[in-house]
Amino acid sequence: MTEARTVPDLKAFLPAADGIVDPLPWQLGDSEAQRKRSRGRVSALAHQVAGLLAGGWTEAQIRAALQTVADAETAPDAGAQERRWRTALKRAGHERRERQRVVAESQP
Repeated sequence: MTEARTVPDLKAFLPAADGIVDPLPWQLGDSEAQRKRSRGRVSALAHQVAGLLAGGWTEAQIRAALQTVADAETAPDAGAQERRWRTALKRAGHERRERQRVVAESQP
């Protein structure tokens, strides 16, 4: 019998996620439509970060991953910024899983 997996309630993690995502140097755009799309991207990234926090990541780990994106401020728009930050989080996730795998294999 397989164990049922539950989806974590992200609401509890959103304030911390907002605290991580909001200070990023977002390019919000000039028009109201651009700002609206950018706010949606901020919210989407905050929900991804909340999911990572719910999955056991620390705020420090997430901040460190996001700081590896050196060219976020020069991205052409908020969409490009979001893609770069998501890529950094994905890369950090791969590295984290690899470290966990190495530790697990080293255990007798």
